[in-house]
Amino acid sequence: MLRATIGPGAERLVYELERDRSVIDVFAGNGVPDYVWAPSPGQLVLLFLAADKGVELAGPIGARRAIRAASPIPEEWLDLTAPDDRDEVRARRLTRGAASLIARPGWCAVAVEPSPLAECLRHPAASTRWAELRRRVDGQWRLPPIEHGGERVIVRFRIDPSGALADRCVFGATSPAAAQTVLEAFDAAFPVAPLTGDAACLAAPLLEARFEIETN
Repeated sequence: MLRATIGPGAERLVYELERDRSVIDVFAGNGVPDYVWAPSPGQLVLLFLAADKGVELAGPIGARRAIRAASPIPEEWLDLTAPDDRDEVRARRLTRGAASLIARPGWCAVAVEPSPLAECLRHPAASTRWAELRRRVDGQWRLPPIEHGGERVIVRFRIDPSGALADRCVFGATSPAAAQTVLEAFDAAFPVAPLTGDAACLAAPLLEARFEIETN
């Protein structure tokens, strides 16, 4: 199973998206998958870790159809992911039962799903502002020492129309240190210029951003 956000996994995902509408539909309905797996020519599996969901598609390239959507992710699929990612998913499961994700300062208190960004980002102004926001936070991210091959943090946040950071919390992370450094990056990156015109769709709804770095 390959990471769908970097390296060969990202290349495989692009290959599938360019050739199959059904893959695009799964992508649009769930966001960017974290892993992509093609165990056979007629089978494709996409994993969405934050949602704890896996989708299996079957059929030849260009004519695939979704035959299975499983949440939580089946253990036989989860076991094929990186150890840090498996631990992150399983830790969230343990604390999700009572609507609370994890009792740590700065972590999300409830599992509210973020707003889909696809429609908003079709506007060039919104897409440009989103890219600027990501670069601004990336520029403030001061990584902690990395001891296990990489760090990955998922942050959910809201931006006020004035450009102020209305809220931010960590939904998942490979380590508490990585989570804290990303929260500090958000605090340092805001406020920004007001969100106006077509970029106003980025204001108010809950958004999600992922920060990832690999050292292997």
